[in-house]
Amino acid sequence: MEAGLPALRALVYSDKDLADICAIVLTVLVHGEPLVETLNFNEVDVTVDRPQSLATFQGILSVNDEAVELSEDRFVELASTIAQPLTGERLAQWQKRHERRVWPMPPSSG
Repeated sequence: MEAGLPALRALVYSDKDLADICAIVLTVLVHGEPLVETLNFNEVDVTVDRPQSLATFQGILSVNDEAVELSEDRFVELASTIAQPLTGERLAQWQKRHERRVWPMPPSSG
């Protein structure tokens, strides 16, 4: 049986929480880097594996280590029914909070 929204809803407290999480994951898929990235939320951790085109939801409050794995296309299909990627000011704030910072290496003492 293929996982759907009911399986994802079982990992969170409310439909609003699921919609908020889906909006962030959709944003990562649209605007994020093509990497493996783990997003930590209060009720669930989501690993977005861009090279493998997978999204894995891991319930952190579960005693059974419940996980739901979806292909990127299937996740987008499901999530688009309840959420949209961040846009405008919310997107700008998200990008600023999640930008990668590169620090220069100190000169070698040699």
